[in-house]
Amino acid sequence: MKRSLAAAWTFLAAFCFTFSAGAFQDEAPMVARIERAVNDTEYRVSPTARWSKAPSGSVLTAGSEIRTKETGFVMIRFADGSKMAVRPHTHLRILGDISGNTTLNRGVLIERGRAVLIITRQEEQFRISSPVSIALIRSGEAAMSFDPVANKATLSIATGQAEVRGTQQDCTVVVEAGHSATIDNSGCRVE
Repeated sequence: MKRSLAAAWTFLAAFCFTFSAGAFQDEAPMVARIERAVNDTEYRVSPTARWSKAPSGSVLTAGSEIRTKETGFVMIRFADGSKMAVRPHTHLRILGDISGNTTLNRGVLIERGRAVLIITRQEEQFRISSPVSIALIRSGEAAMSFDPVANKATLSIATGQAEVRGTQQDCTVVVEAGHSATIDNSGCRVE
């Protein structure tokens, strides 16, 4: 009886270990986590998944999307410690890859709305994109907004520096702390 019970426990432990190891191998690596979600906020893990309420603690992987409605607000922390505040009326996608313990190509694609970022000092750059622009920042504080009706992106740099490229125009500008760049159908401007 003791042998059969021990054999059953051994089989059960081996089965659970095998099943859980396989499940973890299929999971996408975490790029960020929702620290705080307030009011009308939703997320989905891929463009084909259903939208659901965005609870605090939710893991965000590459391809995850966040959208906030009129009173929504989300605070996100990336795996490297960078933070992002997602403002009301915003829709964005999380970008990034993880190799071992290193986050590569981390960033966001803002499809509508505004986000404020505090980017930790890293060797690689943080990418903030919109349909008309790509901004690369190594560290600092920045805010990015995109208006799809006007087809216009604005990047403001509080601290640090960013290089901004237009994706629909052949233009590149460097934005220093205390300045903003506007990217639209007429090109790139620093103000």
